Amino acid sequence: MYEVIVTVAGADGSVETFTLNLVSQLEFEEIETIGSLLEAFIKGISRKHELRLAWLAYKQEGRTVPADLKTFAAQIRSVNAKLEKAPFGDTEPTE
Repeated sequence: MYEVIVTVAGADGSVETFTLNLVSQLEFEEIETIGSLLEAFIKGISRKHELRLAWLAYKQEGRTVPADLKTFAAQIRSVNAKLEKAPFGDTEPTE
C-alpha cells in the first residue's frame, strides 16, 4: 500500500501538504485514464499529473476548485508529489 504526499505552493505564497485518500487516488486514475497511480510515478509524473493531484487534494479538503485544470494552474506556483510506502501495523514496541 502506498501514500501519495502532495505539497502545494500557492500563488499567494502559502505552502500546504496533503496525503491523498484512496478515493482521491482512484479518482486520479479514472480522470487521467492511466493504468495506475503507481505506474504514473514509475514512468515519471508529468506537470499535468502533479496539477491534477493538487486539484484532488484541494477537492478532498472540501475546497472549491475550478473545473478547468488550466484555471486551477494559475492559482498554483508549484507542486511536489511523492509516493511513499504506507506504514503497516503498530510501530511501537510491544513488550
